[in-house]
Amino acid sequence: AAPATPASTPRAAGQFGAARVLVVDNDPSALAATAALLVHGLADFALDTREGLLVLGALLGLAAGSGVPEAPAGRGLAAATLAAVLLAAGALWHTQARPGFAQQRLEAAQDAFAYGNDAGEALEQIGQALEWQPNDPALWERRAAYRLAMRDAGALGDLRRAIELSPASAGLRDALAQALLAARQPRAAADAAREAVELHPLDAGHRLTLAEALLALDDREGARSELESAGKLQRNRAEQFRLDTLTAALAGGGA
Repeated sequence: AAPATPASTPRAAGQFGAARVLVVDNDPSALAATAALLVHGLADFALDTREGLLVLGALLGLAAGSGVPEAPAGRGLAAATLAAVLLAAGALWHTQARPGFAQQRLEAAQDAFAYGNDAGEALEQIGQALEWQPNDPALWERRAAYRLAMRDAGALGDLRRAIELSPASAGLRDALAQALLAARQPRAAADAAREAVELHPLDAGHRLTLAEALLALDDREGARSELESAGKLQRNRAEQFRLDTLTAALAGGGA
């Protein structure tokens, strides 16, 4: 369900009132000021809610019912003002309101997962964020992480969608490779990891993921080559641990 519209703030009410005066005064030179006041009032009234756009309907009634239509110049001013407001509000909605609400849902998902250990609630919150920002690859990746925590096979589809939206991301391909390994699909994992390495050959983590996939395919020489390459690259502690673990696994299986 969409969030409830907050009560109008005093500042927003003042903006609407000032805009009404400018429209009623039937002053064509006040077009820019009128549009600015209305848009600012809309921003203060409901920056991050879907229902906030309904304020525009009230503005239409305000302009139409304030005596302006009695004069042709007034009708022109009202129409031009409303057109400007609609355009500006649309831009405001897409650049601030939708991302703002998606960010709120993302933060709620993070809190649910980190503090409540509730992957189900996190998944619900991130789903709401995606309703508002369906073309954000980071949101698809985050939902995939929560689905992986729940052993939900839908994580693979989420990661593939994220890659469609951000085709140059080596990190997303690495994440897909690791998810495929968890799903016991080592060949597909090796393909995804190889793409990640091609995109970012100096990332030790991507080479380690590829080495792990090659080990799962029993391609020991390929895994050895990737581990040697990873050993020559800068690594953090987690990557060093992975390198040590995979090297031991390679040695344990015979030369």
